[in-house]
Amino acid sequence: WRLSVKPGDLIREYGYEYDPPGLLLKVEDRRKSEPYIILCANGKILKFSKKYIETDCYVASEARV
Repeated sequence: WRLSVKPGDLIREYGYEYDPPGLLLKVEDRRKSEPYIILCANGKILKFSKKYIETDCYVASEARV
């Protein structure tokens, strides 16, 4: 799904489907080690690695444009 992920998508981690999702704010240059910028349920904005987002997470709800 990494090719279609876009800002506004809600992201969830596999195995934690009942936890609140994170909101994908931005995808920086994918050559960076942490290109995914996520607004977490606790209100913090954090960067996440490609490996974590692309293997441990999924798009729970796609943004509508």
